[in-house]
Amino acid sequence: MAMIIRSSAWFAGLACASAVVSPPVYAAEPEPTLSPSMQAYQDVSVARERYSELVWGGQEASPEEIRAAIRELDADLAKMEQPLVRDLAEGNIYLRYRRYNILIDTIKLHARVGEPQKALARWRELSDMEWAPEPGLWASDDPHVKALMSRPEFAEIAVKQRVARWWSLGPSLKTEYRAELPLDERIAGLSRVWAVAREGFVWFDRVPELDWDLAYRQHLSEAIAAKDTETYYRVLMRFVALLADGHSNVYAPDALRETFYSRPGLRTALIEGKVVVVSIDDPALTASGMAVGDEIVRVDNVPVRAYAEGSVGPYVSSSTPQDREVRMYRYALLSGNAQRPVRLELRDRSSRGYVVAARRSGYEKSPATVSGASKSEPALRLRDDGIAVLRVDQFENDSALKSFEADFALLAKAKGLILDLRGNGGGSTYYGTQILAHLSRTPLPTMTSRYREGAVYGFASGASPRLQWRTIDVDGESQAPEQVYEGPVAMLIDAATFSAAEDTAAVFRRMKRGPIVGVASGGSSGQPFVFGLPGGGMARICVKRDTYPDGSSFVGLGVLPDIVAARTLRDVRRGEDSALERAVRALSQPH
Repeated sequence: MAMIIRSSAWFAGLACASAVVSPPVYAAEPEPTLSPSMQAYQDVSVARERYSELVWGGQEASPEEIRAAIRELDADLAKMEQPLVRDLAEGNIYLRYRRYNILIDTIKLHARVGEPQKALARWRELSDMEWAPEPGLWASDDPHVKALMSRPEFAEIAVKQRVARWWSLGPSLKTEYRAELPLDERIAGLSRVWAVAREGFVWFDRVPELDWDLAYRQHLSEAIAAKDTETYYRVLMRFVALLADGHSNVYAPDALRETFYSRPGLRTALIEGKVVVVSIDDPALTASGMAVGDEIVRVDNVPVRAYAEGSVGPYVSSSTPQDREVRMYRYALLSGNAQRPVRLELRDRSSRGYVVAARRSGYEKSPATVSGASKSEPALRLRDDGIAVLRVDQFENDSALKSFEADFALLAKAKGLILDLRGNGGGSTYYGTQILAHLSRTPLPTMTSRYREGAVYGFASGASPRLQWRTIDVDGESQAPEQVYEGPVAMLIDAATFSAAEDTAAVFRRMKRGPIVGVASGGSSGQPFVFGLPGGGMARICVKRDTYPDGSSFVGLGVLPDIVAARTLRDVRRGEDSALERAVRALSQPH
């Protein structure tokens, strides 16, 4: 049975250890049927699939056979000119770009059979759909197409490519690092950030009091006054932070990495209202008496909460209070110049005060990190009480998915499964939904994604100003996995569960497969547009809006747990994991 996998784009034992827990029963969703647009897509794809090896695989063929293939492809192009199919294509990106793909096929075949004028005519049709900065591998790897590009008639197409190159890549706005950037570059960089967000940012409704144009004018004077590149990038960071979005950020140039992002050999978190040491990497800190669970009370002679709000908070881009808290107290609190140790005043478990000067560089990590957590374990493990735990701390690659699939037989012995996405900062939603596909014999539910449509023509034609939205088509089908786990499942999340991991948690919620345990996730997802800035830094602006199908949003709120279980100070100091144990107990309880 086919399984629909879609991405939006976009991380102490049982109460009765011997109990046999039956999985909850939910109504199966109906098998999907093809929409009219996807039916049309299939109808115009037959010839393209038939001649794939001829077009792309270098299959031997006579000129007559090549021309016969062209005629069939042309027939499919003619179908796409029918009014109904043309209208359907405007609402379905796959159908629309099927025409694009077929045009490329015919260009390659006309060029191969020695019909350059027909090939160029098709290429001009391609340019009516889009102008690309480069023709792509389909052209550069094909000697016949390369020869076509050397003809004088190609010049009008090449002009459009040059226009697309400067428009899309902005090469003149990405300059090399200098300690002091000239005024024109500083203005251009701020203006680039302002313009990209003004035309594409999708969450202005989450900051309704923000007048983005006024903020630009205010920060323009600061950018002009910035005495050096470091100061300039702090202006850019504060500017983008006004968008209050975790997928919209500014990053300093690599040349300033040690100035902005160097951290001492310890990690911290805000737990039960206290800033606590949760791990130690620098042996010198351990030798000084620092221990996991100690409380930081002052940083560089400033009370820690005031220091975080004044020196860290203004540069933090976040969508929710919980995400802001993670970024301020877990990621960025002690970041700074590698050459400047940070002065910390702490209290140990006995409330004894002491002071440490923590180096931000020049230390070697301990052979085994001293922390309140257990040592690293296999991604999928079976506990002594019979509960399997899949630890998924990232979706940057498929390592967790592969581990899950490789050890899937282990689940035959399991009384239940916990998917632990705590601390998963995201990556590709595909890896998350592929894991979820192993938990259901019915198609996975989908999320909804939208982007802003250009509205300048509407202004010019007399339409009233408006922001228009286009729904993004789903990814299509993939086959259901052969192995499906049907036992009880729970999911663990926390405020550091972010982006693609939140997409995964949102789909899991709609699956109604089991409870979500922990605290609200970071509350930020979407697709950022990443672009370079003067001085070698970069920015990203979120241009995709992800919601539940009914329009309600987890962005700006977080995926909410069914059972609240937060990390405690006791957990840190004793090396325990009460949230995990709460998830274990939840597997034996009806929901």
